[in-house]
Amino acid sequence: MHLGERNCSVQRRHQKLIEESPSPGIDAALRENICAAALQGVKHIGYFECGNDGIFCWTSRATFYFMEINARIQVEHPVTEMVTGVDLIKEQFKIAMGEPLVPARCNPQQGLGDRMPHQCRGSGHEFSSMPRSYRNPFLPDGPGVRVDTHIHAGYEIPIYYDTLLAKLIVHAKTRHEAVAKMSRCLDEFIISPTSTTISFHKKVLRDADFIEGRYDTDFVSRYLEVSTSKMRTIEHI
Repeated sequence: MHLGERNCSVQRRHQKLIEESPSPGIDAALRENICAAALQGVKHIGYFECGNDGIFCWTSRATFYFMEINARIQVEHPVTEMVTGVDLIKEQFKIAMGEPLVPARCNPQQGLGDRMPHQCRGSGHEFSSMPRSYRNPFLPDGPGVRVDTHIHAGYEIPIYYDTLLAKLIVHAKTRHEAVAKMSRCLDEFIISPTSTTISFHKKVLRDADFIEGRYDTDFVSRYLEVSTSKMRTIEHI
């Protein structure tokens, strides 16, 4: 069975910055074809686990291509959890204990292979920073808001690992509401004195192309080029 898809096209140097589900860039027919292909693939190889079973890319012609299988839970899994209401880590443990896949655990109305209801939207953000110690961080809160983090007051950021400090995930009934809620949460998020990607995320959420769901894997590079060009123009004036 599958739990739908996440769009991870907003990337920089192959590092994901924003994820959302369901993807705004595909229609219902393409979504069903992609999910069906993922199910067919894992059935063929006898995969029995909870993981990111199929990674695909697609073109403007609605043609999609298989890339790889990450047979594990990924760091962006809270987006799927918020949208579907399924605790993926708990499901991993149940599968490891030999329990069968029971759709009723997820939704009594759905059968094997059926997609989960995607009436909510999720957007996941990854914050990076420079190594320093924190003062008191302020984390946003409220209905439909989730923050996964390990930081605390006085936390020292190590220099030997990826600088993923926190994941901010929100969900709402519509994509428009989710984007608005995410913007509000980013305004409230305080991590100091270190540098983070919060300001970048706030700018992206106000970008017209992102708001309309018109973005791909070149979005960040194009966006940075345009932003830099505008800054230079202003400075020149």
